[in-house]
Amino acid sequence: MRFHLTITHGIYTFRFDVELAGKDKHFEWWRLVAGDRVVRLQSNRPMLIAKGLKKMLVSWKFVKGEVKDKRALAKVCKAIENHPAGPFPPLPAPSPYPNLPVRMLLAQPNARKESNGGGSNLGKEEENRLMP
Repeated sequence: MRFHLTITHGIYTFRFDVELAGKDKHFEWWRLVAGDRVVRLQSNRPMLIAKGLKKMLVSWKFVKGEVKDKRALAKVCKAIENHPAGPFPPLPAPSPYPNLPVRMLLAQPNARKESNGGGSNLGKEEENRLMP
């Protein structure tokens, strides 16, 4: 994923090309390019999404490059989080009919209905043992 980002900080305007450099189950790495300078950032957003921690703040870590103003970097991180392709996806709606163990038991065949009569529920061995 690539997009352009423009940030105003004080009297300065910063323009970046932002690219998702890599992603795994726990982290994602972003590459910011402004002219001939490159900065790499790491966030833990995939882990938060996987755990369903929607309201927890994403932590950003500076990996590589040169940054002179940390407040401007914080603005860039916030802008990446709020980018249309970047925010958390909505959580799936809970099912109104949960899968209960009872439903699995109801799907099993009933041995009494398959027999030819309404006799006892005991097997032949148990009947012989109980009969004198």
